[in-house]
Amino acid sequence: MEDKEKTIEHSLDIEALAPRGRRQKWRCQVPSNVFLLSHISERNPWIPGRDNVRPKPEVRSQKEAYLEEVAKEYVTESDYVWNLLFGVPLVHGEDGRKRACPDALRNLEKTRLFRANDYPYDLHPSTTHSVLWYSYAPPELNSESITTHVEAELTTVLNHSDFEFVWYENPKMSISGVYHVQVFWRLL
Repeated sequence: MEDKEKTIEHSLDIEALAPRGRRQKWRCQVPSNVFLLSHISERNPWIPGRDNVRPKPEVRSQKEAYLEEVAKEYVTESDYVWNLLFGVPLVHGEDGRKRACPDALRNLEKTRLFRANDYPYDLHPSTTHSVLWYSYAPPELNSESITTHVEAELTTVLNHSDFEFVWYENPKMSISGVYHVQVFWRLL
């Protein structure tokens, strides 16, 4: 293991994240660092590790092609997401492309939307990949509130609590203008 990896690994008490006891479930934020994720994934293969924090090549190609089409019609991918997920009205820019109406964005109600990831990562078969999108962002959100939101959303969607999940904020968001977190969950 390289020195950098050792330093990163020891910078967080990974064991402190793990649930305790037979009845405990994973329901928390995990680090987005691939070395730390891999360490967690070794004992919990449903949690993504270094080799599965990106979509399969064919899914990645579909995503890239789709975003190219979005770029032709919208000023940014974020403008598209604001409209698609949160219903923010659009205005036309000078180049004819659409963008989210600035006044509507300023007056947007604080809300969130939990949905399947359209371009899921290459994950363990028991893992489902979702995204929790927000109309607001930190500092109004923190790890505890996001964990509570994920748990509430999954309980609502599944109509039970026999699941566990982890989430993280992707440090390389492809759509950085709309705050969102990656959620990985499985049924128990």
